[in-house]
Amino acid sequence: MTGSPPNQHRGLNEQTVVVIGASPGIGLATARLVRALGGQVVMVARSRQRLERAAAEIRPLSTAALDATDTDSLQQFFHDLPGTVDHVISTAGSPSYLPLADLDLAEARHHFGYRIAMTLGIAKYSGGKVRDAGTLLFIGGTGSRRPGVGRSITSALTAALPALTANLALELAPVRVNLIAAGFVDTPLSASLLGDQLEARREELRATLPIRRVVGLDDVARAGRTDHVQRRADGRHLRHRRRSTAAAPLIEATHQHVSPGEQEGSIVDMALEVVVIPVVDVDRSLGFYKALGWRLDADFATGDGLRVVQLTPPGSACSVIFGDEVSSAAPGSAEGLHLVVTDIEAARAELSGNGVDVSEVFHDAGGVFHHAGTKNRVPGPDPERHSYGSYVSFSDPDGNGWTVQEVTERLPGR
Repeated sequence: MTGSPPNQHRGLNEQTVVVIGASPGIGLATARLVRALGGQVVMVARSRQRLERAAAEIRPLSTAALDATDTDSLQQFFHDLPGTVDHVISTAGSPSYLPLADLDLAEARHHFGYRIAMTLGIAKYSGGKVRDAGTLLFIGGTGSRRPGVGRSITSALTAALPALTANLALELAPVRVNLIAAGFVDTPLSASLLGDQLEARREELRATLPIRRVVGLDDVARAGRTDHVQRRADGRHLRHRRRSTAAAPLIEATHQHVSPGEQEGSIVDMALEVVVIPVVDVDRSLGFYKALGWRLDADFATGDGLRVVQLTPPGSACSVIFGDEVSSAAPGSAEGLHLVVTDIEAARAELSGNGVDVSEVFHDAGGVFHHAGTKNRVPGPDPERHSYGSYVSFSDPDGNGWTVQEVTERLPGR
Protein backbone atom coordinates (compact mmCIF):
# COMPACT_ATOMS: atom_id res chain seq x y z
CA MET A 1 0.00 0.00 0.00
CA THR A 2 1.48 3.42 0.68
CA GLY A 3 2.83 5.96 3.13
CA SER A 4 5.09 5.85 6.16
CA PRO A 5 4.79 3.43 9.08
CA PRO A 6 2.36 4.44 11.80
CA ASN A 7 3.40 5.58 15.23
CA GLN A 8 4.71 2.48 17.02
CA HIS A 9 4.51 3.90 20.53
CA ARG A 10 2.04 2.88 23.16
CA GLY A 11 -1.38 4.33 22.44
CA LEU A 12 -2.72 5.65 19.17
CA ASN A 13 -1.61 9.28 19.25
CA GLU A 14 -1.72 10.86 15.80
CA GLN A 15 -3.10 7.65 14.27
CA THR A 16 -6.34 7.41 12.33
CA VAL A 17 -8.56 4.34 12.53
CA VAL A 18 -11.50 3.59 10.24
CA VAL A 19 -14.16 1.59 12.11
CA ILE A 20 -16.73 -0.09 9.85
CA GLY A 21 -19.85 -1.05 11.77
CA ALA A 22 -19.12 1.69 14.26
CA SER A 23 -22.52 2.63 15.65
CA PRO A 24 -23.65 -0.51 17.54
CA GLY A 25 -22.01 -3.04 19.83
CA ILE A 26 -18.36 -3.93 19.37
CA GLY A 27 -17.82 -1.24 16.74
CA LEU A 28 -18.91 1.55 19.06
CA ALA A 29 -16.81 0.14 21.92
CA THR A 30 -13.82 0.03 19.56
CA ALA A 31 -14.35 3.65 18.53
CA ARG A 32 -14.49 4.67 22.19
CA LEU A 33 -11.23 2.88 22.92
CA VAL A 34 -9.45 4.42 19.95
CA ARG A 35 -10.41 7.89 21.16
CA ALA A 36 -9.39 7.01 24.73
CA LEU A 37 -5.96 6.01 23.40
CA GLY A 38 -5.56 9.33 21.63
CA GLY A 39 -6.45 8.23 18.10
CA GLN A 40 -8.76 9.74 15.52
CA VAL A 41 -11.75 7.77 14.24
CA VAL A 42 -13.59 7.63 10.95
CA MET A 43 -16.92 6.00 11.78
CA VAL A 44 -18.82 3.99 9.17
CA ALA A 45 -22.26 2.47 9.79
CA ARG A 46 -25.42 1.51 7.94
CA SER A 47 -27.93 3.48 10.02
CA ARG A 48 -27.48 7.22 9.69
CA GLN A 49 -29.57 7.87 12.79
CA ARG A 50 -27.55 5.55 15.03
CA LEU A 51 -24.34 6.84 13.50
CA GLU A 52 -25.25 10.42 14.36
CA ARG A 53 -26.04 9.45 17.97
CA ALA A 54 -22.72 7.61 18.28
CA ALA A 55 -20.81 10.47 16.66
CA ALA A 56 -22.21 12.91 19.20
CA GLU A 57 -20.46 10.87 21.89
CA ILE A 58 -17.25 9.89 20.06
CA ARG A 59 -16.58 13.14 18.15
CA PRO A 60 -14.97 11.38 15.18
CA LEU A 61 -12.82 12.86 12.47
CA SER A 62 -15.63 12.10 10.01
CA THR A 63 -18.55 9.74 9.45
CA ALA A 64 -20.03 7.86 6.51
CA ALA A 65 -23.46 6.24 6.41
CA LEU A 66 -23.31 3.29 4.04
CA ASP A 67 -24.04 -0.42 3.77
CA ALA A 68 -20.63 -2.14 3.78
CA THR A 69 -22.14 -5.14 2.00
CA ASP A 70 -22.72 -2.86 -1.00
CA THR A 71 -19.27 -3.14 -2.54
CA ASP A 72 -19.89 -0.20 -4.89
CA SER A 73 -20.55 2.07 -1.90
CA LEU A 74 -17.52 0.60 -0.16
CA GLN A 75 -15.33 1.36 -3.16
CA GLN A 76 -16.62 4.94 -3.33
CA PHE A 77 -16.03 5.45 0.40
CA PHE A 78 -12.35 4.50 0.21
CA HIS A 79 -11.93 6.49 -3.02
CA ASP A 80 -13.28 9.61 -1.32
CA LEU A 81 -11.35 9.08 1.91
CA PRO A 82 -8.84 11.94 2.12
CA GLY A 83 -5.20 11.05 2.67
CA THR A 84 -4.11 7.83 4.31
CA VAL A 85 -5.12 6.04 7.51
CA ASP A 86 -3.27 3.78 9.90
CA HIS A 87 -5.82 1.03 10.52
CA VAL A 88 -9.15 -0.28 9.29
CA ILE A 89 -11.30 -2.35 11.66
CA SER A 90 -14.46 -4.06 10.45
CA THR A 91 -17.04 -5.29 12.95
CA ALA A 92 -19.83 -5.37 10.36
CA GLY A 93 -21.82 -8.54 9.81
CA SER A 94 -24.22 -10.71 11.78
CA PRO A 95 -24.72 -14.47 12.15
CA SER A 96 -27.47 -16.43 10.45
CA TYR A 97 -29.19 -19.25 12.37
CA LEU A 98 -31.78 -21.19 10.39
CA PRO A 99 -32.40 -24.94 10.22
CA LEU A 100 -32.06 -26.44 6.77
CA ALA A 101 -35.81 -27.03 6.45
CA ASP A 102 -36.49 -23.30 6.85
CA LEU A 103 -33.52 -22.11 4.82
CA ASP A 104 -34.13 -20.03 1.72
CA LEU A 105 -31.22 -20.87 -0.58
CA ALA A 106 -31.21 -17.49 -2.28
CA GLU A 107 -31.02 -15.82 1.13
CA ALA A 108 -28.30 -18.25 2.19
CA ARG A 109 -26.29 -17.47 -0.94
CA HIS A 110 -26.69 -13.77 -0.25
CA HIS A 111 -25.69 -14.01 3.42
CA PHE A 112 -22.59 -16.09 2.79
CA GLY A 113 -21.61 -14.19 -0.33
CA TYR A 114 -22.00 -10.71 1.09
CA ARG A 115 -19.80 -11.45 4.09
CA ILE A 116 -17.00 -12.83 1.92
CA ALA A 117 -17.43 -10.05 -0.66
CA MET A 118 -17.41 -7.39 2.06
CA THR A 119 -14.15 -8.73 3.50
CA LEU A 120 -12.60 -8.88 0.04
CA GLY A 121 -13.95 -5.42 -0.76
CA ILE A 122 -12.42 -3.83 2.33
CA ALA A 123 -9.10 -5.47 1.53
CA LYS A 124 -9.21 -4.50 -2.15
CA TYR A 125 -10.55 -0.95 -1.97
CA SER A 126 -8.48 0.13 1.03
CA GLY A 127 -5.41 -0.31 -1.18
CA GLY A 128 -3.48 2.93 -1.28
CA LYS A 129 -5.28 4.21 1.80
CA VAL A 130 -3.64 2.20 4.61
CA ARG A 131 -0.07 3.04 5.51
CA ASP A 132 2.68 0.44 5.29
CA ALA A 133 2.70 -1.63 8.49
CA GLY A 134 -0.84 -0.50 9.19
CA THR A 135 -3.60 -2.99 9.97
CA LEU A 136 -6.74 -4.48 8.52
CA LEU A 137 -8.60 -6.15 11.37
CA PHE A 138 -11.77 -8.20 10.91
CA ILE A 139 -14.09 -9.38 13.68
CA GLY A 140 -15.49 -12.90 13.32
CA GLY A 141 -16.82 -15.47 15.76
CA THR A 142 -16.43 -18.95 17.20
CA GLY A 143 -20.01 -19.70 18.12
CA SER A 144 -20.60 -22.23 15.34
CA ARG A 145 -17.36 -24.19 15.43
CA ARG A 146 -19.34 -27.06 16.87
CA PRO A 147 -22.00 -28.55 14.61
CA GLY A 148 -25.58 -27.76 15.47
CA VAL A 149 -29.01 -27.41 13.94
CA GLY A 150 -29.34 -24.08 12.17
CA ARG A 151 -25.62 -23.32 12.15
CA SER A 152 -24.69 -24.35 8.60
CA ILE A 153 -24.12 -20.88 7.12
CA THR A 154 -22.43 -19.39 10.17
CA SER A 155 -20.23 -22.48 10.61
CA ALA A 156 -19.09 -22.23 7.00
CA LEU A 157 -18.17 -18.57 7.49
CA THR A 158 -16.39 -19.37 10.76
CA ALA A 159 -14.20 -21.82 8.85
CA ALA A 160 -13.73 -19.60 5.79
CA LEU A 161 -12.66 -16.31 7.37
CA PRO A 162 -9.37 -17.51 8.94
CA ALA A 163 -8.23 -18.97 5.62
CA LEU A 164 -9.26 -15.82 3.77
CA THR A 165 -7.43 -13.64 6.31
CA ALA A 166 -4.22 -15.65 5.97
CA ASN A 167 -4.24 -15.32 2.19
CA LEU A 168 -5.02 -11.61 2.26
CA ALA A 169 -2.07 -11.12 4.62
CA LEU A 170 0.30 -12.47 1.99
CA GLU A 171 -1.13 -10.31 -0.77
CA LEU A 172 -1.32 -7.08 1.21
CA ALA A 173 2.03 -7.16 3.06
CA PRO A 174 3.49 -5.03 4.58
CA VAL A 175 -0.03 -4.08 5.68
CA ARG A 176 -1.06 -6.53 8.40
CA VAL A 177 -4.28 -8.50 8.14
CA ASN A 178 -5.76 -10.12 11.25
CA LEU A 179 -8.96 -11.75 12.44
CA ILE A 180 -10.46 -11.69 15.93
CA ALA A 181 -12.93 -14.50 16.54
CA ALA A 182 -15.00 -13.83 19.65
CA GLY A 183 -17.08 -16.39 21.48
CA PHE A 184 -20.21 -15.33 23.36
CA VAL A 185 -20.17 -11.56 23.87
CA ASP A 186 -22.93 -9.80 25.81
CA THR A 187 -24.30 -7.47 23.14
CA PRO A 188 -27.70 -6.22 22.00
CA LEU A 189 -27.43 -8.74 19.15
CA SER A 190 -26.96 -11.58 21.65
CA ALA A 191 -30.02 -10.36 23.51
CA SER A 192 -32.13 -10.34 20.33
CA LEU A 193 -30.99 -13.85 19.36
CA LEU A 194 -31.47 -15.45 22.79
CA GLY A 195 -34.58 -13.60 23.89
CA ASP A 196 -35.84 -14.88 27.22
CA GLN A 197 -32.94 -17.37 27.38
CA LEU A 198 -30.37 -14.57 27.69
CA GLU A 199 -30.21 -14.41 31.48
CA ALA A 200 -29.88 -18.20 31.76
CA ARG A 201 -26.95 -18.04 29.35
CA ARG A 202 -25.33 -15.27 31.39
CA GLU A 203 -25.73 -17.28 34.58
CA GLU A 204 -24.22 -20.35 32.93
CA LEU A 205 -21.16 -18.37 31.86
CA ARG A 206 -20.74 -16.70 35.24
CA ALA A 207 -20.79 -20.13 36.84
CA THR A 208 -18.35 -21.79 34.42
CA LEU A 209 -15.91 -19.02 33.55
CA PRO A 210 -13.05 -18.72 36.05
CA ILE A 211 -13.27 -14.94 35.62
CA ARG A 212 -16.84 -15.23 36.98
CA ARG A 213 -18.30 -12.77 34.51
CA VAL A 214 -19.56 -12.60 30.95
CA VAL A 215 -17.32 -11.26 28.19
CA GLY A 216 -18.43 -7.78 27.16
CA LEU A 217 -17.96 -5.34 24.32
CA ASP A 218 -14.95 -3.66 25.89
CA ASP A 219 -13.12 -7.00 26.18
CA VAL A 220 -13.27 -7.52 22.42
CA ALA A 221 -12.43 -3.88 21.74
CA ARG A 222 -9.31 -4.15 23.90
CA ALA A 223 -8.31 -7.31 22.02
CA GLY A 224 -8.38 -5.28 18.83
CA ARG A 225 -6.09 -2.54 20.09
CA THR A 226 -4.11 -1.84 16.96
CA ASP A 227 -1.00 -0.82 18.87
CA HIS A 228 -0.85 -4.49 19.98
CA VAL A 229 -2.11 -6.17 16.83
CA GLN A 230 0.07 -4.23 14.42
CA ARG A 231 3.23 -5.70 15.95
CA ARG A 232 2.03 -9.26 15.47
CA ALA A 233 2.41 -11.49 12.48
CA ASP A 234 0.18 -11.10 9.45
CA GLY A 235 -2.63 -13.59 9.11
CA ARG A 236 -3.09 -14.11 12.81
CA HIS A 237 -6.36 -15.49 13.97
CA LEU A 238 -7.23 -14.14 17.41
CA ARG A 239 -9.80 -16.33 19.12
CA HIS A 240 -11.78 -15.73 22.25
CA ARG A 241 -12.49 -18.95 24.12
CA ARG A 242 -15.38 -19.34 26.51
CA ARG A 243 -13.28 -20.58 29.43
CA SER A 244 -10.26 -18.53 30.43
CA THR A 245 -8.29 -17.96 33.58
CA ALA A 246 -8.74 -14.91 35.73
CA ALA A 247 -5.08 -14.03 35.25
CA ALA A 248 -5.04 -14.52 31.49
CA PRO A 249 -6.32 -12.31 28.68
CA LEU A 250 -9.69 -13.08 27.13
CA ILE A 251 -8.32 -13.26 23.61
CA GLU A 252 -5.91 -15.87 22.39
CA ALA A 253 -3.62 -15.54 19.38
CA THR A 254 -2.47 -18.41 17.23
CA HIS A 255 -0.09 -18.11 14.31
CA GLN A 256 -1.18 -19.07 10.86
CA HIS A 257 1.94 -17.81 9.07
CA VAL A 258 4.39 -14.93 8.87
CA SER A 259 4.36 -12.89 5.71
CA PRO A 260 7.41 -11.50 3.88
CA GLY A 261 6.51 -8.09 5.31
CA GLU A 262 7.16 -9.13 8.90
CA GLN A 263 9.05 -6.46 10.83
CA GLU A 264 12.15 -6.75 12.96
CA GLY A 265 11.44 -7.94 16.48
CA SER A 266 8.51 -10.19 15.60
CA ILE A 267 8.24 -13.78 16.78
CA VAL A 268 9.16 -16.51 14.32
CA ASP A 269 6.75 -19.44 14.19
CA MET A 270 8.26 -22.55 15.77
CA ALA A 271 5.78 -25.41 15.55
CA LEU A 272 6.34 -28.50 17.69
CA GLU A 273 6.18 -31.29 15.11
CA VAL A 274 7.83 -34.38 16.61
CA VAL A 275 8.47 -35.92 20.04
CA VAL A 276 11.08 -38.70 20.19
CA ILE A 277 10.36 -41.51 22.66
CA PRO A 278 12.92 -44.15 23.67
CA VAL A 279 11.94 -47.80 23.22
CA VAL A 280 13.62 -51.22 23.31
CA ASP A 281 11.64 -53.27 20.80
CA VAL A 282 10.70 -51.16 17.80
CA ASP A 283 8.25 -53.65 16.31
CA ARG A 284 6.49 -54.17 19.63
CA SER A 285 6.08 -50.41 20.01
CA LEU A 286 4.92 -50.08 16.43
CA GLY A 287 2.21 -52.66 17.04
CA PHE A 288 1.14 -50.96 20.25
CA TYR A 289 0.70 -47.51 18.74
CA LYS A 290 -0.90 -48.76 15.54
CA ALA A 291 -3.45 -50.59 17.70
CA LEU A 292 -4.39 -47.19 19.13
CA GLY A 293 -5.36 -46.06 15.64
CA TRP A 294 -2.32 -43.86 15.14
CA ARG A 295 -1.34 -43.21 11.54
CA LEU A 296 1.95 -44.71 10.36
CA ASP A 297 3.80 -41.92 8.54
CA ALA A 298 7.21 -43.50 8.05
CA ASP A 299 9.19 -46.65 8.73
CA PHE A 300 12.58 -46.71 7.12
CA ALA A 301 16.04 -48.02 7.89
CA THR A 302 19.54 -47.31 6.68
CA GLY A 303 22.42 -49.69 6.34
CA ASP A 304 24.19 -48.42 9.47
CA GLY A 305 21.57 -49.64 11.97
CA LEU A 306 19.38 -46.56 12.02
CA ARG A 307 15.62 -47.21 11.90
CA VAL A 308 13.08 -44.40 12.14
CA VAL A 309 9.38 -44.99 12.77
CA GLN A 310 6.96 -42.05 12.85
CA LEU A 311 3.28 -42.19 13.84
CA THR A 312 0.70 -39.48 14.41
CA PRO A 313 -2.27 -39.64 16.80
CA PRO A 314 -5.69 -38.93 15.23
CA GLY A 315 -6.29 -35.20 14.93
CA SER A 316 -2.79 -34.26 16.07
CA ALA A 317 -0.37 -31.85 14.39
CA CYS A 318 2.50 -33.40 16.36
CA SER A 319 3.94 -36.88 15.72
CA VAL A 320 6.08 -39.31 17.69
CA ILE A 321 9.27 -40.92 16.47
CA PHE A 322 10.99 -43.98 17.88
CA GLY A 323 13.34 -46.57 16.46
CA ASP A 324 16.89 -47.84 16.58
CA GLU A 325 19.65 -45.34 17.33
CA VAL A 326 17.31 -42.33 17.37
CA SER A 327 17.53 -41.65 21.12
CA SER A 328 20.18 -42.03 23.79
CA ALA A 329 17.59 -41.78 26.60
CA ALA A 330 16.79 -44.84 28.70
CA PRO A 331 13.86 -46.79 27.22
CA GLY A 332 10.63 -45.97 29.02
CA SER A 333 12.01 -42.78 30.57
CA ALA A 334 9.65 -40.38 28.77
CA GLU A 335 6.83 -39.12 30.99
CA GLY A 336 4.28 -36.34 30.96
CA LEU A 337 3.43 -36.82 27.30
CA HIS A 338 -0.03 -35.33 26.77
CA LEU A 339 -2.86 -36.25 24.45
CA VAL A 340 -5.88 -33.94 24.34
CA VAL A 341 -9.45 -35.12 23.83
CA THR A 342 -12.88 -33.52 24.09
CA ASP A 343 -14.53 -36.45 25.90
CA ILE A 344 -12.40 -38.17 28.54
CA GLU A 345 -14.84 -41.06 29.15
CA ALA A 346 -15.07 -41.87 25.44
CA ALA A 347 -11.27 -41.72 25.15
CA ARG A 348 -10.83 -44.07 28.10
CA ALA A 349 -13.34 -46.52 26.69
CA GLU A 350 -11.55 -46.55 23.34
CA LEU A 351 -8.13 -47.07 24.92
CA SER A 352 -9.44 -49.87 27.09
CA GLY A 353 -11.14 -51.43 24.10
CA ASN A 354 -7.82 -51.44 22.28
CA GLY A 355 -6.25 -53.45 25.08
CA VAL A 356 -4.49 -50.61 26.88
CA ASP A 357 -4.09 -50.78 30.66
CA VAL A 358 -5.53 -47.31 31.24
CA SER A 359 -6.26 -45.65 34.59
CA GLU A 360 -9.69 -44.64 35.76
CA VAL A 361 -10.68 -41.03 35.09
CA PHE A 362 -9.21 -38.70 37.71
CA HIS A 363 -8.70 -35.05 38.53
CA ASP A 364 -6.08 -33.29 40.64
CA ALA A 365 -6.89 -32.06 44.14
CA GLY A 366 -5.28 -28.73 43.36
CA GLY A 367 -7.34 -28.16 40.24
CA VAL A 368 -4.58 -26.43 38.27
CA PHE A 369 -2.57 -29.26 36.69
CA HIS A 370 -1.93 -32.84 37.66
CA HIS A 371 0.98 -33.68 39.94
CA ALA A 372 3.70 -36.10 38.88
CA GLY A 373 2.89 -39.75 39.33
CA THR A 374 -0.25 -40.42 41.32
CA LYS A 375 0.18 -37.71 43.94
CA ASN A 376 -3.02 -35.73 44.71
CA ARG A 377 -5.11 -37.81 42.31
CA VAL A 378 -8.82 -37.77 43.08
CA PRO A 379 -11.05 -40.40 41.43
CA GLY A 380 -13.55 -39.18 38.86
CA PRO A 381 -13.61 -36.24 36.47
CA ASP A 382 -13.35 -32.64 37.60
CA PRO A 383 -16.47 -32.03 39.74
CA GLU A 384 -17.51 -29.02 37.66
CA ARG A 385 -16.16 -30.58 34.49
CA HIS A 386 -13.90 -27.62 33.84
CA SER A 387 -11.86 -27.78 30.69
CA TYR A 388 -8.31 -29.07 31.32
CA GLY A 389 -9.42 -30.65 34.61
CA SER A 390 -9.99 -34.36 33.88
CA TYR A 391 -7.43 -37.02 32.99
CA VAL A 392 -6.57 -40.65 32.41
CA SER A 393 -3.09 -42.09 32.15
CA PHE A 394 -1.40 -45.10 30.53
CA SER A 395 2.04 -46.33 29.53
CA ASP A 396 3.40 -48.00 26.42
CA PRO A 397 5.14 -51.42 26.66
CA ASP A 398 8.43 -49.76 27.63
CA GLY A 399 6.88 -47.59 30.33
CA ASN A 400 6.80 -44.25 28.51
CA GLY A 401 4.03 -42.41 30.30
CA TRP A 402 1.08 -40.74 28.60
CA THR A 403 -1.59 -38.52 30.10
CA VAL A 404 -4.88 -37.93 28.32
CA GLN A 405 -6.45 -34.60 29.20
CA GLU A 406 -10.00 -33.40 28.50
CA VAL A 407 -10.10 -29.97 26.86
CA THR A 408 -13.51 -28.71 25.85
CA GLU A 409 -12.66 -25.00 25.65
CA ARG A 410 -9.11 -23.74 25.21
CA LEU A 411 -7.32 -21.16 27.32
CA PRO A 412 -5.71 -18.10 25.73
CA GLY A 413 -2.67 -18.83 23.60
CA ARG A 414 -3.47 -22.51 23.07
